[in-house]
Amino acid sequence: MSNFIRINGFTRKERNLIIGSLGEAIGAAGGWILDSKMYSNKSIAIIFELPLLSLKTFYDELNAIELKLTEESEKIFKELSSISLDVKNQSTLNLTGTLQITFIHNEPDLRIEIPAIPG
Repeated sequence: MSNFIRINGFTRKERNLIIGSLGEAIGAAGGWILDSKMYSNKSIAIIFELPLLSLKTFYDELNAIELKLTEESEKIFKELSSISLDVKNQSTLNLTGTLQITFIHNEPDLRIEIPAIPG
């Protein structure tokens, strides 16, 4: 079993609301965010880690914020939840992954001013 997963989804919900909810979903599953990167206001990529035993909680939290997962991502959750492992080993296993969310909206690209570097 790989201990790295790639989850992809999309939403029409307001971007800032969803970003906060994603952090809460990872935290509710006992996980933490290792890094994140915004791509204008079109997408966000989050690298996270969480206990394997919390995968169902993470999935439920993502569904609660009305995030639409891709078919491949749904399949990943289904396959991992059906794996039967020794509970003793599961309690020490962490899962690392990426969560990439695309924001569907009609807003213009977000302009981010980059300050000039003196010199």
